[in-house]
Amino acid sequence: MDTRIAIVSFVCLLALAAPVLSFGWGRAPSDAAVDKVSPEYVATRLGQPGVLVLDVRAPADWRESATKIAGAVRRDPEAVAQWAKELPPDKELILYCA
Repeated sequence: MDTRIAIVSFVCLLALAAPVLSFGWGRAPSDAAVDKVSPEYVATRLGQPGVLVLDVRAPADWRESATKIAGAVRRDPEAVAQWAKELPPDKELILYCA
């Protein structure tokens, strides 16, 4: 696997996952509510049935990128309040924006 694909931006992950947790499950966002993960961890989770990978890069960054994680679901980071309620509560969510 190309290590560039597994890069996770922790700042973006925290910033985007906190509203998802708040909107999707009613938990207040905090540093404790969001796990930070390594690219190596993400690589071990790809393709697992209990995992949902969300590509939350800015639209222009997503369009211009030649690298995308296979199977990742594209979501607009500006519309978290609209799509967060649709996320399955029984899956591990991995959001990435790098």
